[in-house]
Formats: sequence, C-alpha cells, structure tokens
Amino acid sequence: MAPQSPQASGISCLVAQRILVRPQRIRRQRSAYVRIARRLCSTSLAFLIATIATPARALSPQQLVAKCAPIVAAPVESCRLERLSVGNTNELYSLRTDDARYLVRVFGENAALAFDRDRENVVFGELAARGLAPRLLGTFDGGRVEGWLEGRPATAAECAGECAAVARALGRLHAEGPADAARPWAWTTAETWLANARRRQAAFADDPSPYAARVRAVDLDAVASALDELRVALPEDLPACYCHNDLSNTNVLLAGDGAVSLVDFEYGGSNFRGFDLATHLSHWAGGAVDGLYDDAAYPQNARPFVEAYCAATGAGAAAVEAEIAAALPLAHAVWGLWAVCSLPDVEEAPFSHIEYAERRLAACSRAMPRPDDGLNKAETARPDDGMKQAETALYGALDGAVALLGTVVFATTCLNVAGYGVVVEDGGLLFDTLPELRMRATLAGD
Repeated sequence: MAPQSPQASGISCLVAQRILVRPQRIRRQRSAYVRIARRLCSTSLAFLIATIATPARALSPQQLVAKCAPIVAAPVESCRLERLSVGNTNELYSLRTDDARYLVRVFGENAALAFDRDRENVVFGELAARGLAPRLLGTFDGGRVEGWLEGRPATAAECAGECAAVARALGRLHAEGPADAARPWAWTTAETWLANARRRQAAFADDPSPYAARVRAVDLDAVASALDELRVALPEDLPACYCHNDLSNTNVLLAGDGAVSLVDFEYGGSNFRGFDLATHLSHWAGGAVDGLYDDAAYPQNARPFVEAYCAATGAGAAAVEAEIAAALPLAHAVWGLWAVCSLPDVEEAPFSHIEYAERRLAACSRAMPRPDDGLNKAETARPDDGMKQAETALYGALDGAVALLGTVVFATTCLNVAGYGVVVEDGGLLFDTLPELRMRATLAGD
C-alpha cells in the first residue's frame, strides 16, 4: 500500500473513530461524513477501510516469542526465532531454546478461504495424539506451537521417487484418521471458494493492468458448469475417510534416514480418498513452489504408488485407480479456485497465483469425463449394472426392429397407392406393377 500523508491519515482515523465510537450520531452527521470522504484521496480511503475491517493480527518477533515462551516453558531470553521460507498460506518459524526446537505456525488471514482455526486446532490435536501429526504443545491467538520434525520438504521428483513411502504414510492417515460423517470436504469447499472467487475477481473490474485482465479472463462460469456436471458424474458411494486434502510435495517431509512425514493439515477433513490421492499425484507435475503446474507431466502410470497404498489399506488397485480418475477434475477445480481466492492485488513471485489458477482450471477442463470414456461412473460398477446393460441392449434391438417394420409397412403402402408391389421370389425381392405381379401369381398357381 502507498504511504499516507500525515494529514490524510489523520482524517481517515478521525472518520473511523466517529463511525466506530459514536454510532448514535451517524444519521445526523452523515452528510458531513460524505463530504469529508469525497475529499479523501484513494489511498486514504483504502487506509480507512483497512482500519475498520482488518484486525491487527501481525506480530513482531518479540511479541511472537513472548506468546510462545510460556507454551514451551522457556525463558523469553533463551528463545531464538527464525522465519522459514516455506508456506503459501501461513507464516512458519523455527523456535530454538537452550535444549529444544519447535515449529511456530502463525495462521494466514485470508477470509476468502474460510478457515475454521479453532476446529483445525482440535483436529490437529487428535492427529498428534494418534501419532499422525507433529506433537501439539499449545495454541495462541492466531497460531500454535508444534513439535519439530527433522527433515526438509520434498521436491516433486522426490515424491515420485519415494512414492511407496508417501503412499504408506497417506494410507495410514486414511485408515487411522479421526472419523467424521460430514459432507465431503471437496464439495463444501468448492461451493464456498467458487462464491469467494467471484468476489475476488470482481475486485479487479476497474483495474487496467495486464495482470487484472488475466484475472478477469478466468472463466468462473465454466468452473461452475464443470462442478454441476461432476455432481452428476461422480458416484455417490465413492469411499470417504479423513483426508489431508493438500498433500503437495512441500507438505511431505523427508528425513535423512529416509523417513517420510506428512505435515500441514489445515485443509484436512472428511473427503473422497480418490481426491486426496489425485491431489498428491497432481503435485508430481509441479506447481507447489512457483505455480507452474504442468499437466503434461501428470503421471499416466502411478501403479507403484497405488499398489503401495493398497498394501497399506487393503483396497483394490483397480478400484483405487478408478476413484483417482473420477476425482481428478474435482481436485483441479478446487485448487484452481484456491488460487483465485488467494490472488494478491499485484502479481507476486516466486509463486504466481494467476498462473496456477489458469493451469489448474485448464487441466480440470481436460480431465472432465466424456460420454464415451467410461468415467461417468468411474468404472465403479454395481452388481446390477450388467442386467441394466442387457436391458438397454434388448430395448435398443426392439426399437430398431419396430422402426424397420414401420418403414416396410409405410413403403409398401406407398407402392400400392402408386400401383406397384413387391414380392419374394427365388430368395429375392421382385418389384413390378400390380397387374404383372397378379399374372405371375396366377401362372405359378397353375
């Protein structure tokens, strides 16, 4: 945001104070406020809105240490804080004391993504208690302190190379995660994010920049239509469980001894397991660090990953592959909408949200089920599907026979009216005038 002049900032603060502290005078003095607001420069007006609508959540390093020190039972003077470079949504810090190390997570405040941080902390505590997530030491307003896990975020290539270990870890999460009978996360999230993406896109309506033009070009109506199609196409009984939902390569931690850990559960919840698997496989094609997802690199053969997952869960490989194929366009749509909801006011590096949105939503279009590709039910055949197919074939044959008979009757009638006829003779059809046909019939009878 551009810096304010002291005079403009003072006027903005004055207006904010009058609106917030003395609401009983708003009607009487509304015209005065309008006159003042019209004189404000655009930057001053933006400052006013930000002052009223945005809570002051940013913490200095000293304030953050003061909040975390009691949680880890360490003196403030012994705590050393270091900002980590990873994290697209949250701010992550390493907190060192004289004898231990911890991860401090400061939650990002993107209202468009509709996080429920209180629920997230509760679920994270359950995951930690089951050994599925790092230890939870405590929470504070706007974040939490977790146990430190040694390792580093994996690259996309490393996730493909270590696919068996990642598959086993994800399989364990699916098998042992907290049970939840809620509506699948993918659907509730897609609906919320689509509405919020429309609002975020509308904020660029009057921006003349090339970046804003790209934002306006994102076809959210097409995304809405795709979601409508997928609601019909996806089988209602796709297997669901507790899912990570955002298992990018950056959320896979590789330790020096080869151990694999899953981290960052802020999007976790009950969902289709095929969605979770498809989301992870899509990150083999990149994009988690720079937004440059490459759909051509999506794995066409992930059988080693699927087999390792099935060995950990007891699922059938063919069924799991069908679930992945069915859920893939929904995964593309959800993460494309995430990128639109997260769009900054100006394009930023190294992660390009607009690039990621464009690429993911284009991939969604390519992955949508077609009428002849067998994915409308993702090959999840039910026991009576064979009977239904036989019935369909029989009805089709009967319709064809009736149509043929009707054509013959209609043609014969037309010929009779015109004075012609058709008879079968010597295994073939004889076409002639009616008098000639009668003569031939008389001669044959003699």
